[in-house]
Amino acid sequence: MSTVIEKLNEILVIKNDIKSAIRDKGVEIADNTPFADYPNCIRSIEQGGDDRYDEGYSDGYEAGSANGGGNGGEVDSFYIDFFNTKTNNGANYSSLYRWNSSETIDISNLNDDNVENIDSMFGGCSDLTTIIGIEDFNATNLDNLSCAFEGCRSLESLDLSSWSLSDKRELRMIRMFNECRNLREVSLPSISMVEWEEEFCYIEAESMFSECESLQELDFSKWSNIILRNCSAMFNNCRSLRTITRILDWQFDTDNFSYMFSGCESLEYLDLSGWNKDVCEAENMFNGCRNLIGLRIDNLNFENCGSTNMMFGDCDKLQLLYLTNCNQDTIRKIIESEEFPSGRVWDEELSEEVNRKMYVNRDEIGGLEAPDGWEFVTA
Repeated sequence: MSTVIEKLNEILVIKNDIKSAIRDKGVEIADNTPFADYPNCIRSIEQGGDDRYDEGYSDGYEAGSANGGGNGGEVDSFYIDFFNTKTNNGANYSSLYRWNSSETIDISNLNDDNVENIDSMFGGCSDLTTIIGIEDFNATNLDNLSCAFEGCRSLESLDLSSWSLSDKRELRMIRMFNECRNLREVSLPSISMVEWEEEFCYIEAESMFSECESLQELDFSKWSNIILRNCSAMFNNCRSLRTITRILDWQFDTDNFSYMFSGCESLEYLDLSGWNKDVCEAENMFNGCRNLIGLRIDNLNFENCGSTNMMFGDCDKLQLLYLTNCNQDTIRKIIESEEFPSGRVWDEELSEEVNRKMYVNRDEIGGLEAPDGWEFVTA
C-alpha cells in the first residue's frame, strides 16, 4: 500500500505533466501558479472553451452538443494530447472521448500500458463510425468496461477479438454497448481463467447489449468459467438478434432475469437448458419475442418467483416449451403468468392448426390442467 508521501509525489508528477502540456500549447504558466488556476490556463488556449471545466456542466447524452456543449477546438486537442503522453500511467481512461463529435478517433498512439478503467470512454460519441487502433488496444489490465461504447449510434462493426480479459475475478460490463443502434456485428473479447482454472470470473452485465437493434448474432464461445452477477435487460430490444452462441454453460449469482430477452423479436429458438438457478424476478423476461417457436428452460426454478408478469407477453408463436426438470409449482407459475400464450397455433408444414406442446415430468403434473391450446407431453 502506498504511503501518503508516495501519493503526494504522484500528484506532484501529474501536476508537472499538466503544466508541461499547457506550455506545449503556447500558454504561459508560472512555476508558482496555484493548481486551482490550471483550469483557467486551459481555457485560455486559443479557440478554446470547453464546458467540461465549467460549473453546471450536465451529464447525459442529450446535452447541448455531442461533446457536452463546448467548442472543442484546441482544448479538445489538449485534452487528448495530455492523455496520450507516456507520462500518464494510463490507469483510468473513464470518459476520455465522451461526447466527442468526430466520426473517426485514432487511439493507436494512446498509452495503454496499465489501463484498468474505460468506463464511458467513447460514451455518447453518436457520430463515431471508426476507431483506429481498437484491435491493438492493450486490454490486459481492464476490469471496468461499463458504458465503454454506450450511445455510439453510428458504429456498425467492432472487433474486440484480440482483447484478452484473462484471470479477472470481476468484470464490470454494465451497458457496455447500450444503444449502439446500428451495430451489426461485434467480436467479443476472450474471458477465461488461465492461472486459476478452478476459479470463476464474476461479470456484471446488466443491459450490456440493450437497444442494439441491428445485431444479428452474438458468439460467446470465447467466454469460459464465468458467473453473471447481474443480467437483467442484457439483450433487451435486440430486435434483429437471431442467434446467441455458447451460453448453455453460464452460471449465475443473481436471481433477477427480468427483461433479459425482452423485445428479441427475431429469435426463433432459445436453449437455456443448462441454466440451473432459482429465479425470483422474471418480469418481461421473454416479452416481445413474437417469433419464438421453441424454448428450453428445463432447469430454471420459478417456484419462489415474485413476479412473472408479462414473462411470455406477445409470444404468440410459442409452440414448444420444455420444462422437463421443473417442479409442479414452477409449471403452475409459468402457465398462470400474465399473458401466457393460449389457443392452438398454425403449423406451416401441415397447413393446419395444432396444439402447442409442453414437455414436463409426468410426476409433476398432479392435478394441473394444460392451458387452452396446449398439451402436456410427459417423459
